[in-house]
Order: sequence, then structure tokens, then C-alpha cells
Amino acid sequence: MDQSKFEQKARELHVAIFPEEYDYQYDSIADWSDRSRGISPMSSDYIERVNARRQEFGFGPVDPVGITHDIDTYAWVEKMVRETRFEELDKYITRTAADSAGV
Repeated sequence: MDQSKFEQKARELHVAIFPEEYDYQYDSIADWSDRSRGISPMSSDYIERVNARRQEFGFGPVDPVGITHDIDTYAWVEKMVRETRFEELDKYITRTAADSAGV
């Protein structure tokens, strides 16, 4: 797999497994305003599910306003892709989808 395709695949999988790390990019003006005042636009139930999953995967939680400060997740996905552990990655995607279904 050439570098461009590798990076594209790693990014796609990262978004699928850790969508909470991209949630802020889709904030409305009201959501952005809330976050800037320390108020999370995400439900507490969603944050609990996300944090339980992240802990299960071995990563830190999102903060109270829904932002993650854990930068290791992308490197972890890259490593999994490099090792061609796609079956395992599919299981993580399925687990994430189940958590997100109640959003």
C-alpha cells in the first residue's frame, strides 16, 4: 500500500473508531458557544459510553466539554493498519457504532 493510500485508510479508520475526536468540527454556533463556556453539547449518557469505550480500548476519556487530549489514538490506528490487523479494526468499528447508535 503506497503512503497516500495508507494515510487515507488510517484516517478513515480513525474517524470510524474515534468519531468523538471529530465531533467539535460539526458544532453549530450554539454548540461552539457552549463549549467555549465549558458546557458540553453532548449528552452525559453519550460521554459515559464514549469514555467507557475509550477506556476499554486503552485510551483516556474526553474532557467534560467533550474534547479529547489523547493524541495516541491516531498512532494506534496507524500501527494496526501497518500490521494489517483489519479484522480487529472492524470489531472496534462495530463497537463504536453500537455506542453511537443511541446518540
